Amino acid sequence: MRELRRRGARWRKMHQVRIRLRYLMLLGAVERKGLRYRWVGIPPSHEELKDMLMSLGKKLGYAPRREFHVNEFRVDVAWLRSEIPGASAEYVFEVQLGGDPKSAILNLQECLKRWRVKPFIVTSPDQVSRIKKAIQPWGEIRVIDYRKLEEIHEKLDSLQNLLKEEDLAFNLQ
Repeated sequence: MRELRRRGARWRKMHQVRIRLRYLMLLGAVERKGLRYRWVGIPPSHEELKDMLMSLGKKLGYAPRREFHVNEFRVDVAWLRSEIPGASAEYVFEVQLGGDPKSAILNLQECLKRWRVKPFIVTSPDQVSRIKKAIQPWGEIRVIDYRKLEEIHEKLDSLQNLLKEEDLAFNLQ
């Protein structure tokens, strides 16, 4: 309570803090370890992660596609080599924040049958090890923590800003 008051919170009763802490824990923004609480941030939604993948793909010079169909299967995001009709995918992504990763694995396997792609499952930190065990037989599928994706996105934005400040023209979109 002292820490919250020091940071400007105007709550007077301890139950006000407990209610808000429980809410933040349900959102995944706060973790409890023993008697201590730690802010871990509000995790992005499935759609926000797909938007981030679309933005990254475009900035890196690919032709990103959302809900990309491969036969009767679909992946969340695919980065195509070009805008030309019939262009093949180079990277494919499935966002798997919870639940059973079987459908994500099947979708990525179908892409591997059709093209020489680099398949990724984007997931939450607590799911990484579980999904890695599930995909062990398919060594070509990689798992990436969404926090790493956010870090890449931030660094790419910083690089673009630096290049603009220095008036350097490179092919980053």
